[in-house]
Amino acid sequence: LSIVLKSDSKGIEKVFPLFYEKTDFYNVFKVEFSLEEADIYWYYFKFDDCYGTHYVCCDINMDAILTDEITYSFQLSIHNGFKKDCFNRSCSINCKLND
Repeated sequence: LSIVLKSDSKGIEKVFPLFYEKTDFYNVFKVEFSLEEADIYWYYFKFDDCYGTHYVCCDINMDAILTDEITYSFQLSIHNGFKKDCFNRSCSINCKLND
């Protein structure tokens, strides 16, 4: 499972693998990454299995959906104004899935 981020202003796409962690109640996928500049980023999740490539993106109502093609992306906004030593534009995303 990976998260795919695309910069709105530059169109640059980055892919970060998520790491799996089993807890008592959830399957948790985690990722930490840093973004070099403030921007609007669009993201979705991508994974491959024996049936092909699949995506977790959103529908027109911004509800998460599992699909075989990319529909709409979620939005992540990174703003200027944070002190570099306090925030450093570092992001952490945790996805919890029920067993």
